[in-house]
Amino acid sequence: MARKLSKKQLEQAAVLHVKVQRARSIWLGRCVKFVHLLDDKVKLGCVTEVTDDGTIVVDYQLIPGTDDAPGTMYVPLGCEVGVLMVVGEE
Repeated sequence: MARKLSKKQLEQAAVLHVKVQRARSIWLGRCVKFVHLLDDKVKLGCVTEVTDDGTIVVDYQLIPGTDDAPGTMYVPLGCEVGVLMVVGEE
């Protein structure tokens, strides 16, 4: 049986959808730099996905001359401005 959503839930879903679409147009495919929250090192990466629930996915690679392994970082929608900086637009 399908669950009926309340008017408030539908409004929240619509607002989230607009925010996700806006984030996709701003961030998706962009090269970014950021300070990784776990090791406090500057990383370079690319925004590869903005999920429907509002998670920004950044795949990052090694910075030449370091011993860091490539990885993925997840940034919640709304926190990206304080964490990510587009490379080349400083």
